[in-house]
Amino acid sequence: MLKTSDLDDEEGVPVATLREIALLKGFSHPNVVELRGAWCGGALGAEAASPTCIAQVYEYVETNVRRCIKRRAPEVLPLPTVKAITFQALRGLAWCHRSGLIHRDVTPHNLRSSPLTGAVKLAGFELAREVGSAGSASACLTHEVVTLWYRAPEVLLGAAHYNAAIDSWAMGTVLAELATGQPLLPGDSEIGQLVRTFRLLGTPDEACWPGVSSLPNFLPAFPQLRLSEARANLQRRLPQLCGQANPHSNPKSNLLTRTRTLTLTLTPTLPLPLPLPLPLRPMGRARRRARVRAQTRSPARSPERARARARSRGISPRPMRRPTACTW
Repeated sequence: MLKTSDLDDEEGVPVATLREIALLKGFSHPNVVELRGAWCGGALGAEAASPTCIAQVYEYVETNVRRCIKRRAPEVLPLPTVKAITFQALRGLAWCHRSGLIHRDVTPHNLRSSPLTGAVKLAGFELAREVGSAGSASACLTHEVVTLWYRAPEVLLGAAHYNAAIDSWAMGTVLAELATGQPLLPGDSEIGQLVRTFRLLGTPDEACWPGVSSLPNFLPAFPQLRLSEARANLQRRLPQLCGQANPHSNPKSNLLTRTRTLTLTLTPTLPLPLPLPLPLRPMGRARRRARVRAQTRSPARSPERARARARSRGISPRPMRRPTACTW
């Protein structure tokens, strides 16, 4: 899989591209896309006297999870497939966090999937950042990260210090989208995204989130919604994921729960026993039409069933001819 980035006339190679190459060059994990090579060249990475772009070659992974969801619409992915995708994505994220890396852009588009093998690989490391230990306090980081629909509340509120919990939040919203086929929090602006989040999980306060009122974008005028209704709201929106009685067996509830110190790790969210990876077979037009024809087609009649029906109507059925052996 070839990916190219244009070189800037003044700055040269983009910083995001350099960061992605530097991070993936020494990484190797079954659930993280592998970088095979990178070089500067002309159009599409061809050799040129004056390079105009930088080419990156990754291992080939056919599609992404976003495309699989759209192809099956209006149907949703089967629950075993949702569990298999989530498990592999969480395993890749957990490995990144143990390596001191925050992805900062976990979306269905950045989860590459292979329909033949069912393998899911984490990609899109342009915004990734090394911060040392994933649970420790990070350095001053930008809050212009993560696609809006999957952005954590502390990033929306303007926090300059955050950790791997923002990846856990994004993975929770991706899990909800896998199960329902629709984005969980499709906001149109940062304020709209915060309002949607508070309506689903409640408005945070100093009791459950110390220091939240001191964040730059926190406003006292936010709608005050009760935190106690968060589990009920999740069960109403996601009955297929939140119906378990044991909260520790519910990865969605754990991934969207804000802890007091905002150090949410991925290890406790993996439910056991875990399903085996299942092939992701997106339903294209041909498969959808074949399914409709199979559902509307009348069942084929066997010869025994046809003779029994003829006898019930008083019709003597024809005797079946036995094939004669060929003599030549």
